Amino acid sequence: MKQLLVILLFFLVGLALAQGITYFNQQQNRVLSSKHSNATGFSLGNAPSESLQGKVASLSGTVNWLSRVAIKTAPLIISQSLQQGEEVSTDTNGKVAIQIKNIVYLSMAPNSHINFIQLLPINFVIMQESGSVTYQDSGSGVLSIRTFDLVTVVNKGVITIAINKDSNSVTVTALRGTIQEGYVDSQNMSTVINITAGQKFIFDITNKQGTVQ
Repeated sequence: MKQLLVILLFFLVGLALAQGITYFNQQQNRVLSSKHSNATGFSLGNAPSESLQGKVASLSGTVNWLSRVAIKTAPLIISQSLQQGEEVSTDTNGKVAIQIKNIVYLSMAPNSHINFIQLLPINFVIMQESGSVTYQDSGSGVLSIRTFDLVTVVNKGVITIAINKDSNSVTVTALRGTIQEGYVDSQNMSTVINITAGQKFIFDITNKQGTVQ
């Protein structure tokens, strides 16, 4: 009986020590996590302080907005600021124009969807997932638009990018300036093509081939 009590006593002491060590480690992890968060300044709700914000210049019809912390879209309103990491989509009757400082101006046609991947002053990255969008870049920074496997780089130019889901293609129309198109073809070869005002670049999403018209 005495041996059983001794074993039980050691077991309870060991259990208490294990719980104490676990609690100590949890507290240490919380402190380290807090220090790391403060050191990096990362915030899920707010974009990096050096990134710019977009302003709604005009809006009509149904336009939706997905914030950095949301899982469902909400109606976009004229006073809404747009941050890096947020998305905007237009319905069948929706149109919206967005101004980002005096650097980039874009207008979205109905049934279009874009994602503001990066809005740093010298380098903007936007992902266009559907529809037709016209982009104007002042030349103060470099604007890159990603559409599937195609990257379009604009520096002081105006373009329209239209995604056609029926033909599985992307058409880039250069309205002003010189535009660069970059992609990796089906043979894993990197290709860069310049198009100038008045030309169109048509990219076949399936075959990863591009032609200039």
